[in-house]
Amino acid sequence: MPLMLKKITKSFEQKILFSDFNYTFGENGIYAITGESGIGKTTLLRMIAGLDNDYSGEIFGGGFANTSFCFQEHRLFPTLTAIDNILEVSFKEKDDKAKSKAYEIMKRLRFTEDDMKLYPHELSGGMRQRVAFARAILRDSKILILDEATKELDPTLADIVLDIIKEQSKSRLVIIVTHKEAEITELGATRIHLN
Repeated sequence: MPLMLKKITKSFEQKILFSDFNYTFGENGIYAITGESGIGKTTLLRMIAGLDNDYSGEIFGGGFANTSFCFQEHRLFPTLTAIDNILEVSFKEKDDKAKSKAYEIMKRLRFTEDDMKLYPHELSGGMRQRVAFARAILRDSKILILDEATKELDPTLADIVLDIIKEQSKSRLVIIVTHKEAEITELGATRIHLN
């Protein structure tokens, strides 16, 4: 079932963010949500992910069970190493296949074996962002939600992340928020502009 938003109405502190908003996404591909700061981009992602239920209308095909996400707040477990933070999303036995995939993603994101053993407080902002991104990628879900996934990354690392996003979009729906026009073009994303 494709992700479908029907008559979504949402207010925040007397401000109407959405009024009878409707949209149907494809089952895969990349969609870029754009708009000014404070317009409701992250709020829309949170509603799709099932993290914000304070709205009227209906969302079909979304919710926590169907989504993995990487928001601007990295939300890493402080007592787990970088690699264990990634493995924690499997919600089941951390088997060899999951570990192998996690190591593969981390190495691709330019982590060394020693980096993977570091705790969140020992990581730079860009490293924490890559851990959160890798965690979202590893979780098996129909929808991948990414809020400013390259914000803290240098151009080389950002290009690696964009390549991974393109690969992911072949098998699942990817919804991103970005202020970078070049990223939208590079990804060939369908734009949803909020105003």
